[in-house]
Amino acid sequence: MSAPDSALTEKPATTANNGAEARRRLRLGEVLVKEGLVTEAQIETALATQKQGKGKRLGEVLVDLRIVDEVTIVRTLANRLDLPFIDLNQVQVAEAALKELPSHVMRDHNVVPIASDETSITVTFGDPLSVDAVNAVRFSCQKRLVEAVSAPSQIKRFVNRSASISESKEEFEVFLQSLSSEAGQSSELGENAAAVRLANKIILDAVRDRASDIHIEPNG
Repeated sequence: MSAPDSALTEKPATTANNGAEARRRLRLGEVLVKEGLVTEAQIETALATQKQGKGKRLGEVLVDLRIVDEVTIVRTLANRLDLPFIDLNQVQVAEAALKELPSHVMRDHNVVPIASDETSITVTFGDPLSVDAVNAVRFSCQKRLVEAVSAPSQIKRFVNRSASISESKEEFEVFLQSLSSEAGQSSELGENAAAVRLANKIILDAVRDRASDIHIEPNG
């Protein structure tokens, strides 16, 4: 897996004003028709289906109808907006960047921060035409925003997986704290209580060091 920085050298990021103006002008259906990826009749069919659906975006409907795949859609929009396309399966997402954007923003707007430094943050968007998503990210991180584009399904899977891992870590920390508390309140003194505290410390340290396997063998 490569670092996101190298992938982002493919295309420069748009400025805030230019990016917003480009989004106001672009219409997904028109772009796809001009690129020869769909016909006007197919767009009309998708729009009719969209009206009967549950608030899905046009791009989602086109994918559901198998008229065009999502990677083709987002790559086309990325080219039109002069933004880099990022394959989340091929980049290493920086943990420091993930901590800079609230999980609800990532979930609600289908975005993932993939890199950051002292002055800027790089965020990849599932819907690069969403002004609301861009504004939400800017408001949340208060840094210069470098935009990229990824397949919506990739972002959704990444956000869900990250949330699951985060919840598991929190639950395990609570569990370890309860073990430590029980050991401290135990009426058993001497070697047994000391052994419990030592075992808890080994487990906690191993988890924090991301050990994949923990071996604790009883004596005797």
